[in-house]
Amino acid sequence: MDPLVIASVTASVVSTAAKILSKGVRKRLALKALSISETEPESKEQLRLLFDETKRRLAWTWMIGIGMTITLFVLFIGMLITAVVSGLVLDKPTWSIVFGGLSVGSLLSVVLWKPFEKAFQATATTQRLEMITVGLEQEWAACSAIQDPVAQASCIRDANQAALREIAKLSSS
Repeated sequence: MDPLVIASVTASVVSTAAKILSKGVRKRLALKALSISETEPESKEQLRLLFDETKRRLAWTWMIGIGMTITLFVLFIGMLITAVVSGLVLDKPTWSIVFGGLSVGSLLSVVLWKPFEKAFQATATTQRLEMITVGLEQEWAACSAIQDPVAQASCIRDANQAALREIAKLSSS
């Protein structure tokens, strides 16, 4: 994969991840990336584990976003129906106002928190991260073709360092 493509995709991942991952999570991922960079720069397995952890975090964000969207939608519909029934059928205007207010509150939660947008961003970021992983796997394959073990280790270390720098950028902003 072309290094320019990898760089642009990674920049996109970092900017999107800053919107959907908490600052603490981004900081932990960056510290783990720095640790790998300093202690095991040629470890393919440690880098795969870091990418897997990042994908798990994004998957959790996706699940929360979808769950919140469904919950808030069901709450909105349920409260709206309850408000209409209590106002028209039971002739209880006070309950109608209470349930109507709760339905508006759940609708405002969707508008303000935008859980579906967060789920979409998590999906897009995960796909971009997969593209980076594929590019890194290609770099590793190219490195494995090198006959000299020292040059091969250096090539793998350079590819890993580039990927780790991109993961470390998750701690920015």
